[in-house]
Amino acid sequence: MTFQVPSPKSDNKCSLTRGFGQSALSVVSISMTGKWFKKSRLPLATGIYSVLVSAGFLAAISWSRAQTEASWRDLWGTFGNILLFFFAPLFLLFTRSAPGDDEKDSATETTTTDDDFTFAEALMTPSFWMFGIATSFYGLVQSGTSLFNESLLVERGFEKTAFYDLSMMTIPMGLLANLMTGWLASFIRFTYLTAIAMCLLAIALLWLPSISTRPQLIGYAAAMGSTGGMITVLFFMIWARLFGRSELGRIQGVAQMLTVFASALGPVVFAKVQVRFGSYYPAIVSLGTIAAVLSVVIAFVPLPRRKPHGIRAVLTAIETAPGA
Repeated sequence: MTFQVPSPKSDNKCSLTRGFGQSALSVVSISMTGKWFKKSRLPLATGIYSVLVSAGFLAAISWSRAQTEASWRDLWGTFGNILLFFFAPLFLLFTRSAPGDDEKDSATETTTTDDDFTFAEALMTPSFWMFGIATSFYGLVQSGTSLFNESLLVERGFEKTAFYDLSMMTIPMGLLANLMTGWLASFIRFTYLTAIAMCLLAIALLWLPSISTRPQLIGYAAAMGSTGGMITVLFFMIWARLFGRSELGRIQGVAQMLTVFASALGPVVFAKVQVRFGSYYPAIVSLGTIAAVLSVVIAFVPLPRRKPHGIRAVLTAIETAPGA
């Protein structure tokens, strides 16, 4: 089985599937994670969540690779039936809209506070847009490279089966990056972690036009897998940590919308560049350069801070008053 570019007649159906199905599921899942766990436990919860997502991709790729005679429509139909008849009932039984008893408000940390950002306030911060742009840019690159990976590798002289090998190699690195990022997020600023992820992405993209051996392919897979693992955890974690839980769903909804638009644009960029220049590498080099610039810029983006309101504002004023 090989992956082919969808025909123009299927574009609308693909857009609806991605826009209403994948996007809705992504927003709901990351919002639940952010709402269920305290900030102190959110990094670990997000790391585990990301590992489960990666494990699901690994299982899907492994199973799809074995179905060499099946069409993509048959495969998607099978996945849809599994989701509908097995996972959907589990979701109805076990999902909730509020934290569990062990995650409810405490004296030191509450579910929602006066310091939580409103939807409008979050969208007015530079950090929201820089993190949104960085994660969306990765979505653009990932969607483009994943769809045309087979062609990209063939251009570099690799056999078609290298596509599956590359997919299988990136997942373990992504799993490791999931766990490491979830742990490091408790000690390192989100801006620095995102800058590292963008730097790895830049290295992978700018290196791709020169790889020709199996060890180099493994190195490329390691860089791309690590980038994906880091960005996944940061995207799931960052909005609740920076802006609070009060309007988390709306804030993450806009962030997810940005990634959907960027992901939809990725294959278009790669296809048009290939038609124009006869190769994907002008797109690869240009995107790698943009990733390098983003890695520098985002490292200096200030994290948002809110002035306290209500009783907190009174207490803060008393504490900071002259002679206090």
